[in-house]
Amino acid sequence: MCIRDRGNPGGQLRRGDRADPVFHRPQCGRRDGGGGRCLCLLTPDKGYLRHMACYGLSEDYIRKGPVAVDQTIAEALEGRVVIISDAATDPRTQYPEKARKKGIVTILSVPVRLGEEILGLMRVYTDRPRRFTPADVHLLELAASISAKTIEKAIRQHGDGVDAGEFRRAFLETEWGRWSSHRP
Repeated sequence: MCIRDRGNPGGQLRRGDRADPVFHRPQCGRRDGGGGRCLCLLTPDKGYLRHMACYGLSEDYIRKGPVAVDQTIAEALEGRVVIISDAATDPRTQYPEKARKKGIVTILSVPVRLGEEILGLMRVYTDRPRRFTPADVHLLELAASISAKTIEKAIRQHGDGVDAGEFRRAFLETEWGRWSSHRP
């Protein structure tokens, strides 16, 4: 889900365009580069975000340290879209030196909502300065919504007789354990 401007500011498909003009894998799929995306879910205590699924980001960047719920993340967790135009210099970036070193320039964050509850964030990182169009933001919001619906479906299928909050806590612990066990 690397968002890329193909010289089409309105995000409209034109004759000859590929079907995926906004998501362009080769541009930001480099593991050594600065572009990528992540689904981050809140820890049960809602104090930190856990990187649950990432693409196009190096292990070093993902393991940079805990992502605390600070002002920037709190904005997104209140339901607002947050755009950081220069991750290396914006005071809202928690790890600006890591972002600069990995070539991350712009960060777009949208909330992942399940009903009224916000479960976490969907984030897109670009390796160049980027002005996101309303269509770009909408597309990421749709991806976040699909992620939330998938989690909701898991709760319904496997949470018989279990409180939704307890299931979410168990889900996060299980998924985090499975995801982190595949890392070096």
